Amino acid sequence: MGSNATGSGNDIINGGAGDDIITDFGGNNTIDAGTGNDRITTYSGNDTIIGGDGDDGIASGGGNDTIFGGNGFDTIDAGSGNNIIDGGAGSDRITAYAGKDQIAGGSGDDGIASGGGDDIILGGDGFDSVDAGSGNDEVYGQADRDILNGEDGNDFIFGDAGNDWITGGRGNDFLSGGEGNDIIGTHPFPFNSSVPEKDELYGGVGADVFRIESNYFAGVNDPSSSRDQAYAIVKDFNLAEGDRVGLLPLSLSESYIIEQGDFNGDGIANDTFIIQNRYTIVNDHVLFVNNLVAVIENTNAATLLAAGAIQVFD
Repeated sequence: MGSNATGSGNDIINGGAGDDIITDFGGNNTIDAGTGNDRITTYSGNDTIIGGDGDDGIASGGGNDTIFGGNGFDTIDAGSGNNIIDGGAGSDRITAYAGKDQIAGGSGDDGIASGGGDDIILGGDGFDSVDAGSGNDEVYGQADRDILNGEDGNDFIFGDAGNDWITGGRGNDFLSGGEGNDIIGTHPFPFNSSVPEKDELYGGVGADVFRIESNYFAGVNDPSSSRDQAYAIVKDFNLAEGDRVGLLPLSLSESYIIEQGDFNGDGIANDTFIIQNRYTIVNDHVLFVNNLVAVIENTNAATLLAAGAIQVFD
């Protein structure tokens, strides 16, 4: 086992073969750990770190770092800064924090978590799990089954091939499952937050489930009515492919209403509205309020209900 420690200069370090411990305390450094199960730690500076073959542990500090995990089951912990991270081959665990990061998991079953900042994340081949964190992020799956979670921010998420589970989180999200039997879900801002939110959902090819959560005030204005707001718009529902809409249970004071409507305001009622009906007590009187929580474009409400395509999940 080798051990290297450097100071604040701009260093070039080659670890070579073996299980190395490399620590750098500053400067813009280039570190190639070589083969072996290496442990690499850097602090301030814009560093280039190459883990090489082996199960490496890489932790970088502040600065705009470029990190290549290489072959092996790597653990990469990137600090603040606008980092470029490539996990390489193997099932890697990648964590990034503040900054606009570009992250590629590479081949293998990777776990990726990013923090604040507008990040671009590519899961790569394998069964990947991505939590994009806050920020307006772009998240791409690939072949195989992926779990992609946008969390806060206005996110773009594309599952690609495979049976994916996609959740937009809070914000105005664009969610597309691509090929495969996908579960595409929304998770709006907290109840009664009065924060507008619009999600666009595309299932793509396959028997997809659109899992819709309701939120009393979140949404975009419905041009056909002054009473309603919606947060989820299903753009390509295909009953022939086996698509379904899954609604979460409501409280005893609430219910769902399914009806035909005209969402685009073109005079053609060819959209299915899913409405949350809620009652409350105001000055000893029962007040009923309807709020549009989802639109299924270019569908017939009666046909969807008859086919059992709209269900309430436990």
